[in-house]
Amino acid sequence: MPTAPGTFDTTVRAHSQDHRDPLITSGKLAIELDTALVTEPFHSNGEADFKSIPSKFERPTIRILPQVESYEQKWQRHKLKSHVLNIPLVRAAKP
Repeated sequence: MPTAPGTFDTTVRAHSQDHRDPLITSGKLAIELDTALVTEPFHSNGEADFKSIPSKFERPTIRILPQVESYEQKWQRHKLKSHVLNIPLVRAAKP
C-alpha cells in the first residue's frame, strides 16, 4: 500500500549488542513523536513497522524505547538515514 502524502513509513529491526541474538522477534518498540509515543510490536520476521508517520517528524535523530524481555528498557537516540533502521539492544543485568 502506498504511503499517504505528507507521511512516511519506518521499519526498525533490532539485534542484541553482543550478537548472540541476530534478530529480535518479540516485544515492542516505542518511537517518540513530540509528546506522543507510537508503539509497534516486533513481528516474527524481526521487524517493527511504523506506518503513516507525519512528515514533520522525519528528523535526522529519533528517540526509541525498546520494550523487550531480558533487554534494557532505556531510551536510545538513532540517526534516521533511511526508512529502515537496525538497532542494537543491551541485555539487562541479571538480578
